[in-house]
Amino acid sequence: MNIDPRNEIIANKMLGIYREVYAFELPSYEIIIDDHGDCRYKLSYLLDAQQFLFSFYSRTFDSVFTVYGQEFLKEKYPDFKVQGSPEDGFNLTLVLDCSSVPKLAPGIKGAEKENIRRAEEEFFDKYKEQLALFRRHFYASPYEKAFKKASTDKFLMSDKIEFSPSQHEGVWIVPEAEQLVVFFGINFDDVTEKTIAKLILSEMEESRRHVQNAPSIQKMHEDKIPELLTKEFAGSKLLQKKFSNGLIGMTFFKKHYADNLETCATMLSQFRVYLKYHIQASKTYLHGRIRRRVAQLQRTNNQAKFEEEGKKVYRSAKGKNVEVNLKQEEKGPSSILAKK
Repeated sequence: MNIDPRNEIIANKMLGIYREVYAFELPSYEIIIDDHGDCRYKLSYLLDAQQFLFSFYSRTFDSVFTVYGQEFLKEKYPDFKVQGSPEDGFNLTLVLDCSSVPKLAPGIKGAEKENIRRAEEEFFDKYKEQLALFRRHFYASPYEKAFKKASTDKFLMSDKIEFSPSQHEGVWIVPEAEQLVVFFGINFDDVTEKTIAKLILSEMEESRRHVQNAPSIQKMHEDKIPELLTKEFAGSKLLQKKFSNGLIGMTFFKKHYADNLETCATMLSQFRVYLKYHIQASKTYLHGRIRRRVAQLQRTNNQAKFEEEGKKVYRSAKGKNVEVNLKQEEKGPSSILAKK
């Protein structure tokens, strides 16, 4: 699984925060990191309670969490407790009890000190990767729920899923016979990003023909909504929104996710990030080509300029400056007449 770099930073800070609090006898210590997609993390340690608090904020938290939130917390974070009221400015706060970790007193030295240090590292190494993967687990939980139910043939039409992973976008998961159809509502506000995204999505639909056993991909226009969605999600406010790049549907069979369920869920949860990355890469490539083309035209323009009339100074082979007057009088026609 891919670990979010910002979340990895905050997770690796766990041991440092813990030791800093006890070294300087601080009542509490906290760090806050903002992430892309309007996400925010906060990690803090309370000395008196001997607890680590991990808080998470997302603008679309309720839409995603209601699908499979409680289940994924029990499955992925069994040692963490959910705080009844989250910290101010956050949607969820997880609490980790650290009372079992041995404390390093000022007078402890030698082998005993090393044993305590080692115990601290073992305790926090157990949980830092879980926190580093929190963003992935959170956004991938609806897809994991769908794939798990579909793999056991318990995914009924009544279990269809609708949620909004980011602002002004939507995801719909619908079971149909022996297949699972996932629809993405794609929206980009910038005109350039909208155009590049349209090309990338069209290319994805076309490239499927050259890949064996790949899920089928179908791109719908901005004003076209599949009949399956209008039937199963009648009256949905999310479906009534306008998506600049329309909808794209992916059809999965059991052979696609049976052996790599978590990987499929990760890829689908990062689909928007995947598009954004390639859009930015395309813009960077185009800007580079434009700069190189402009530089080439400037060089060609400079080579086409006429030399200025008047005196110019050149450096001779001996390294001396030689002044040359380019405005010398031309020799008259009498100088080229042949003698009779």
